[in-house]
Amino acid sequence: MKVYANRTIPAKILTITHDTYIYNDIYAVYHMFENELFGVEIRNSAIARTQRQIFEILWRIAKPVKATG
Repeated sequence: MKVYANRTIPAKILTITHDTYIYNDIYAVYHMFENELFGVEIRNSAIARTQRQIFEILWRIAKPVKATG
């Protein structure tokens, strides 16, 4: 059963430098650079909904990555 889909978007369109998680009514951001760790979790349904919509738009723009192996 396949539960993971990988997509890519050109850096000239969007440079992604951190991890973003959207679940329930929570929008979370995590970034680690060298030995510095940053993370924030926002519990707000309106913010989570907006960020989920932005993700869906970018997901449609991104191209599927073909599986290897």
